[in-house]
Amino acid sequence: MILGASMLSVSASTISVNFHVGSDADAQADHELAAGELAGLVPVDNWNNINIGNGGANNDSAAIFSSATLNDSTGASTGATLAPDVISSWFVGYAASSAGDANELGLAGNQDDLFNSYLGLNGPGGDGSPADEAVLTITSLPAAFTDNGYQLIIYSDTDRGPANNNARTSVFTVTPGGGAAAITQLTEDDGGLPDADVTFDGTFVLTDNDATGNGYSNYAVFDLTADNFTIDVTSPGGGGRGGISGFQIIANVPEPSTSLLLGLMGVVTLIRRKR
Repeated sequence: MILGASMLSVSASTISVNFHVGSDADAQADHELAAGELAGLVPVDNWNNINIGNGGANNDSAAIFSSATLNDSTGASTGATLAPDVISSWFVGYAASSAGDANELGLAGNQDDLFNSYLGLNGPGGDGSPADEAVLTITSLPAAFTDNGYQLIIYSDTDRGPANNNARTSVFTVTPGGGAAAITQLTEDDGGLPDADVTFDGTFVLTDNDATGNGYSNYAVFDLTADNFTIDVTSPGGGGRGGISGFQIIANVPEPSTSLLLGLMGVVTLIRRKR
């Protein structure tokens, strides 16, 4: 896991994507991550900001956004692409209020820019029923990510506590290319918790992948190796409309090989002998 003993280096190859509203008269900058603004569990300052439309419900069947070529943490193109793979309807949500209010989280720093708005697939009827079949597709990941595998971190906060009516469990089904089995995890905004406990407050909470009882979480981690994968976002029992705030793809840092370590030990021994 990303918070385990071998904490990933911020110098590792990283792709970071932030879904944001396209027009907010109150504070547009609070939804986008500009150059120099650090965010994410692996904090980087070069994010791919994906415009998912204006505030409020977008119920007409249409492409959510155009296919985008993704940059890495240095700002260089990786050649990987992100696209919705079918025609769909969708919903632009705010993590701190109803979409019509357009309030911001207002936290210090830039982490709340990642969570201030989210993309929710909305269903062909505009109400999440039946559940939308659109998925997000990531393709052509380069060898820098696939050679040693990578971690996909999905961020999600929809602020669906008691004051926002329906609790929401956002279910993420990630299907790697090449015939590997799909992996499903979830995040929770449960209605049995106080409002203050279902809104991102600057603390990252890893999912326990248990939808029973009342709980809150805002990210999930997937271990992958394929050069392409899809993300299917749903919310069974929550109107069909799961929410995704953004994601990061973090290349694993390879452990030094035994031969390399032996070689370094030999160099050190040779230097000591010369002394």
